[in-house]
Amino acid sequence: MKRQQKLDKKLFEQQNRNMEYRLERDINQLKKKIIELNKHQTGSGIAHFYGNISSKFLSKYEESVRPEGTIVHKGFIPAGDHHPTYRFWNVSEKYFDRSLFIYSLSGRSVHVLQSGIYLIYAQIVYHDVTGRNAFGIYINEHNEHHGVAKCIAYKSKSIERHHYQYCNTMSILSLDKMAYIKIRSTYVHRVIVAEPSLTFWTVLKIT
Repeated sequence: MKRQQKLDKKLFEQQNRNMEYRLERDINQLKKKIIELNKHQTGSGIAHFYGNISSKFLSKYEESVRPEGTIVHKGFIPAGDHHPTYRFWNVSEKYFDRSLFIYSLSGRSVHVLQSGIYLIYAQIVYHDVTGRNAFGIYINEHNEHHGVAKCIAYKSKSIERHHYQYCNTMSILSLDKMAYIKIRSTYVHRVIVAEPSLTFWTVLKIT
C-alpha cells in the first residue's frame, strides 16, 4: 500500500512538472507573438502588470496547517470583500504604451484609448489548495457578474502538501474607446503568490 502511494506521489509530481513546462512554453510562445506583432505597430501596443508583494492591497499570510493536513505557505491575501478586484499590481515601465492605455490611480482597472481588437492574458498563482481557486477578466460594468474569460483551479485528491496552483486564461476581444479591463477574484481569502514572474497580466492591441 505504501509503495503504491509513493508511486502515485511520484507520478503526480511528474505530471505537475510537465504542466509547469507546458505553461512556461506557452508563455514564451505568447511573448514571441507579442514581439512579432509589435513590429507592425507605431507604439508598443502593450500594457503589462505584475504582482507587487509590497502593495497596500495585500495582507501577508504566513505558513499554516489546515485541519485536513494541507500546508499553506507564505503568500498574500488580496484586500476586498465579495469578489474583490485585484489591485496589487505594478505597472511595467518598459511595457506600457501611455499613448494607448490609462491605468487608474486606484489600481482597479486599465482603460483603452483606442477602439480595436485586443488580446488579454492573465495568470494568477495560488498557494492555497484547500478548495477552489478562480478569477476572471472583466470588461466594463455591464459585465460585472459575467467575466469574458475565467480560470478555475480545483484541489486534486492527489495533492498532500506544498502545492502551487497555476491559473491562467486568455481572450481576444473587440473593445470600444475608453472601455476598461480589470481582474477580479471569484472567491475571497485565497492565498496568492504575488511574485512578478508568477502573477501578472498583459493587454495587447492587435489591430
